[in-house]
Amino acid sequence: KESPKRSTVTAKKIENETPKVKKRRSFKEEREFQAIEGEIETLEKERANLQEELAQGDTFKLSHGLIQVKLARLQGLEREIERLYIRWQELIDMGS
Repeated sequence: KESPKRSTVTAKKIENETPKVKKRRSFKEEREFQAIEGEIETLEKERANLQEELAQGDTFKLSHGLIQVKLARLQGLEREIERLYIRWQELIDMGS
């Protein structure tokens, strides 16, 4: 068992090592915040167009390689959109 004194010292050490949360966005982060919504919108439009294209019945008449390229792009869009939403939330949480 740790003594109360040691526990307090450990808690203070952990508190000092914990990174402080910024209260405001930097200039660079503010510019990123202003641009990120447009980036998300652009990627979501591309994703919707690609999904619509893949949903058409004649899509699978295309070569296997072309279909694989389109599916890989769709997966990449999904990952990038998710990453941008996470970053957007981080920037919102920082405040202005």
